[in-house]
Amino acid sequence: MSLLLMAPPAFGGPGDGTVLGSAVVLDNGPTSLRYNIVVVAEGFTAAQQGSFNSYAQMLADRLVSTMDLDPYMPGINVLRLNVASTQAGADDPLECGGSGATVNTYFDATFCGGGIHRALVADVGLCASELNTWIPEWDQAIILVNTTTYGGTGGFISVVSVGPGWGAVVVHELGHSAFGLADEYEYWAGCGIDTDANYHPNYEPGAPNATIQSNRALVKWRDLILPSTPVPTTINANCLECDPQGNPLPGSTVGLYEGADYYHCDAYRPQFNCRMRESDYGFCAVCLRAVDSTLTPFLPTHCDVRLASANPSSGVAIMVSPPDTNGLASGVTPFTRSYVRYASVSLTAPAIAAGNSFSKWQRDGVDYPGGASITVSAERNRTMTAVYLACTVAVEQPHIDQSDPLCVGTPYCVLWHGLPGATSYEIRENSGTWENTLGDSSKCYSHATEGTFTYEIRALSDCGAGALSPPVSITLQSLPSPAVPNQVTFIPAGPVCLGSMYTVRWNAAANASWYEIRENGGTWQNTGSAIQWSFIHSTPGSYAVEVRSANICGISAPSAPNTMTVAACRDLFVYSQHPDYGVPITVSPADQNSMGSDATPFARLYCTGTQISLQAPATFNGIDFLKWQRDGIDFSTSSSIVLNFDTTRTMMAVYRMSTLTVEVANSLRDVIIGVSPPDADGQADGIAPFTRSYTPGTGVTLTAPASSFGNPFLTWRRNGIDYPGGAMVTVTLDSSYTMTAVYHLLASVEVESKSVMAGPNLVPIHIKLMNDAPIRSITLPLEFRSVTGGAFITRLRVGYAERLTSYLTGVNVASQYASPDGNCKTWTTNGYKTLTSMIPPNTEVTVGSSPEGILLVRGITTDPPLPPGTDTLGSIVLSVLVTGSGTFEIDTTCVNPSNHPLFKLDDAPSYTGVLPAFTKGTITVSCNCPHQGDILSDGEIDVFDVIGSIQIAFSGANDIQDPQCSTTRGDVNADGVCDVFDVVYLIATAFSGGPGPVNPCGP
Repeated sequence: MSLLLMAPPAFGGPGDGTVLGSAVVLDNGPTSLRYNIVVVAEGFTAAQQGSFNSYAQMLADRLVSTMDLDPYMPGINVLRLNVASTQAGADDPLECGGSGATVNTYFDATFCGGGIHRALVADVGLCASELNTWIPEWDQAIILVNTTTYGGTGGFISVVSVGPGWGAVVVHELGHSAFGLADEYEYWAGCGIDTDANYHPNYEPGAPNATIQSNRALVKWRDLILPSTPVPTTINANCLECDPQGNPLPGSTVGLYEGADYYHCDAYRPQFNCRMRESDYGFCAVCLRAVDSTLTPFLPTHCDVRLASANPSSGVAIMVSPPDTNGLASGVTPFTRSYVRYASVSLTAPAIAAGNSFSKWQRDGVDYPGGASITVSAERNRTMTAVYLACTVAVEQPHIDQSDPLCVGTPYCVLWHGLPGATSYEIRENSGTWENTLGDSSKCYSHATEGTFTYEIRALSDCGAGALSPPVSITLQSLPSPAVPNQVTFIPAGPVCLGSMYTVRWNAAANASWYEIRENGGTWQNTGSAIQWSFIHSTPGSYAVEVRSANICGISAPSAPNTMTVAACRDLFVYSQHPDYGVPITVSPADQNSMGSDATPFARLYCTGTQISLQAPATFNGIDFLKWQRDGIDFSTSSSIVLNFDTTRTMMAVYRMSTLTVEVANSLRDVIIGVSPPDADGQADGIAPFTRSYTPGTGVTLTAPASSFGNPFLTWRRNGIDYPGGAMVTVTLDSSYTMTAVYHLLASVEVESKSVMAGPNLVPIHIKLMNDAPIRSITLPLEFRSVTGGAFITRLRVGYAERLTSYLTGVNVASQYASPDGNCKTWTTNGYKTLTSMIPPNTEVTVGSSPEGILLVRGITTDPPLPPGTDTLGSIVLSVLVTGSGTFEIDTTCVNPSNHPLFKLDDAPSYTGVLPAFTKGTITVSCNCPHQGDILSDGEIDVFDVIGSIQIAFSGANDIQDPQCSTTRGDVNADGVCDVFDVVYLIATAFSGGPGPVNPCGP
């Protein structure tokens, strides 16, 4: 295929060669009356002109043999213009993927026209100038380029290389240059290459074989489209690429097929395929009309019929009818008669000429069908030759239709090819009597006795009997029937993989001359004398094989069938874990490569459906077998398994290892734990939580950081039980363990200290929440200490912010008396007095009078826990009425975390934050949403308006002993153990003073 391209700039010419002259290659009449096609040499050196002449003759022969041009050949002359170039070949630029060759040629031929490598172009202007000089009556020219690289272009002069299929390309290019036809293929550079050949522009192509019209009434070739043919006939479903669909109609159907004139869509061609789409096809019906209109004016009005003879070459009287345009008819060879083109002429040759028998007619040297009398058409100049055969010619070598030897009683026939001019044939057996076959070219026999029988044939004609043919013989024998083959076996025994060979073997059978084999009742195949045969199958299934023996006198019954299974084969991968290699695994049966047991890791190839046994040692290097895993999933705890192999599988023999799980408690960020030595997988240190695997009995040292983001290391726990040692411990893995590194949690506490004069004074105590953890309850001891005697607490009021109402249901408050003992009081149960189990918000209760005392406050929450927050979540205000004289001090010294470093959050499983360090002092907060903390709803923030609260205490019974907690100090339930009810400290805040600033949130 080629493209229509303009010629390149001229750089060749006389400086790169010489025009040598012209010659006629195919002469069908005067050049003034014929369509003259000239073949022009390009890239042929002076020494290569003989090669060019041969190409020119091949081109003429190609045109003559092109069926759709045959009717027009009487009007076509083929000439050649010999041009010698300085160098051979054509330019082949690198930019189009060429070789980079540059040569000096007369017409400067080059590939890569228009950026497409196959587009071979030349200086057609210079070519036209030379043609006008040397062959002025030229009609069409083809520049034939001396390179075997595929390429060509069309235009008013075609350019074609002598690459593969160049003859077909020449005819295609003549479609462009001689007949004005468009390319019917749907791409420019190539399918899958073009990016801008999707939609044909909106203009009608000028060529007769391409259109953009899809309306039947407007299509150029509408008269050739049958009413039953749909229009459009095919539609490209994806205009971004060439249409991949096949022809939905018979190949000769004229219609409207989308994809033409170099575009995927919006352009149509007349037939699905044509020479203008693929060079090896003929012209379509529309294209033939263009051929006809171009060449018909050049056809001659009269044609000559030349009559000749062979053996003898002259003197044969030929009857001719009707008379020609000159009134001449019959004559003696050689002679010529002239007829109007397409006239029908009858010819009759005599049966005998010069003692020879008529054999055949030949037209232009090619055998012409029929006998001595024929009719021919004078559509062009023809030579008709009557060929005669001498009577001495012998029949060629006859043959027998059965193999030699043959069993007696079996019919057989002697066959031979007939001779032209023969009226009949004779045959004789063993030099006996001749038998006439009356024209038949065969004779059949049957004999009941053994022996060798020889046959000869001769032809009879009007001139007598011909010479004898070469003899042909056959031997007849009588043999016992062959025995049935037995012991039919397979190698390998099976099953086998798809695409793999298997061989069938059997024992030799008595009286057998050859053997036959078949599968699944199909066609018998002859194995000759071999007693084995091989098969390869690409389709899975069961193949039943039978074998039988044979000799010339009979065939045995088939053997009992033996079945081979052919299946898809897959890989079996066998691994081990702990250790990862070297474990001996017993495998049965052997795989398709005859490989069986091996040490891990290894792979085997089996057919699907195979039952495979795997046996791992119960103990390897002192480690007990644990389990088999199949494709990563536990399969069996038995070391011996049977696997029904159905697809590619990975089997892992796992040996028992001790696992060490490392976790961290009370740390809200990643903690790196040191691990030594590395485990069986080479893993050591890690970020908790993680797991390591070791050989049983291994001692593993764990090292935790002394603190984790401000939280000090507390202890290791093994399976939940405290494990002795510090941050670095060694644990012997005589079993699998979980080791937990436990850290202290530190929280911030802010309780306002008050030192007030007895009054009465309503003293607010602000308890501020500053926590990062979700908390359900907190308990705080507040110590009221008399600085000067005479002061008493007589009343207590509780309040807290509205935002806490969904969590707090009230506050437990109790008081107890304590005796002075220095800076921190020693708490006793003496005089412990519970005022109420729950004081609802904004409720006042009478406490009584106490010169000194400890006030215990426990906030109670319900699900969900009070949410975490880095800012103040709220506060509780405990307002106490101080009466009498003297000064009372509210002391929080004894709740400092430096005195009480151990605490835990009660029932807080969602704890995720880090509690900030301890602080102390008065924090002023602002109101930031409506009515927040305005308990009295008076529009002001005052002593009873609170923000939030939180309680911190030990969790769970029998928890870690608080080193600062004795059986009396903080031991609220007096059980001798610090637990969920035992106070550590309280976090709180509130507004102080009264009436306080105006609530910025409004009333």
